[in-house]
Amino acid sequence: MLGESSTGVSAISWTAIFHTAGTQCPGGGGELKERLAGVNQTAEFQAEQDWFTITHHNCAVKPQASVSCRRMIPCARIERQMLRRNMGAFSNLDLIAQVDSYPYEHDTTRYAEIGGSLYTLICGDGEGDVSLGYVLPEVVEKLAEAPASVRGEISIDTAKRTISAFQAPTLGARSKLAADLFDFWRKRDAFPILRGWRDELWPVYGRKGELLIDMERSASGLFGVMRYGVHLTAFVRCPSASHDIKIWVPRRSPTKSTFPGMLDNTVAGGLMTGEDPFECVIREADEEANLPDQLVRSRTKHVGGVTYIYITEAEAGQPKDGEVAEFHLCTVEEVQHSLARGEWKPNCALVMLEFFIRHGILTKHNEPDYDHILRRIHRRLPFPGPHNQDPSLGAIDG
Repeated sequence: MLGESSTGVSAISWTAIFHTAGTQCPGGGGELKERLAGVNQTAEFQAEQDWFTITHHNCAVKPQASVSCRRMIPCARIERQMLRRNMGAFSNLDLIAQVDSYPYEHDTTRYAEIGGSLYTLICGDGEGDVSLGYVLPEVVEKLAEAPASVRGEISIDTAKRTISAFQAPTLGARSKLAADLFDFWRKRDAFPILRGWRDELWPVYGRKGELLIDMERSASGLFGVMRYGVHLTAFVRCPSASHDIKIWVPRRSPTKSTFPGMLDNTVAGGLMTGEDPFECVIREADEEANLPDQLVRSRTKHVGGVTYIYITEAEAGQPKDGEVAEFHLCTVEEVQHSLARGEWKPNCALVMLEFFIRHGILTKHNEPDYDHILRRIHRRLPFPGPHNQDPSLGAIDG
């Protein structure tokens, strides 16, 4: 989602999960929806979800549904090394480190090197200023150069490394300041990331989980604010397979502008302002996997969440990209081998590892970095949001 001049710390993640019931493996052939619906089986859909919507609509996810959620924070453009074992394969911890890649405070050298150059975006929420995101110095410079009639009043504190912007008394007024600024930059091609303009609004939340600003999706990375999405992983019960399951794994279209040809979760997509996370799952499942509404609605259950901060170099996605090239029904071993070969889109690899942990496939007995991995996927987050209302999310640091 982030372009050359956008921030690169990406995200907090909360993964939503949906179950069906049964034990039988589907046979070969047919579309994914037919092979899921036509047999007595279990399918689980793992989805990034917005914690506020799930907690606010406590009954929106049916009692038999399972939803955990993944949240994201975009931030600074920083070169990321792809960590590998000596044997040339990714370890599970390597895969996590690709995604939870922003340094921790106890790593003083890297934390100072990366975090020390960034500004923190602050905005008033009626009770004072609240920190919302990380901003690159070049974005701060462009913001200062923009006409005050476009951007509104700003305040830059170089000593404290803070930038105060979008100061207005109402959600509508703050959102208009953001929209006017992004449109001004877009028309002047100020940042390559804005060439991927989506005409979709993403939410920025205040300290109590209230909606503070609506931001154009493609521009959110410029201010390093939290982002939200849904990921959906489908599996079927298969007694003849190890761990009694097989997993539906799509390969991304080779025409995708981000991570072309890589393996992915069954369905994924961004969560827009005002969109119910479960409805986002329904929409994305229909668009990406042609899964019918009722099939998804009837098989869901809440299971928890993960959090991380992501440094990304990905370019902005273009509207109406091709979605999926093909689906494969894979054994656990096939998925593990493809993960070790680095074939997965990084954040989707993290979601798959969380799936393995919940299903007892990845344990303390077979993964020496198990405790470290758990800490990394439940990271304490530096900015407010509805996730703060759930003590199980982002409660671990380091």
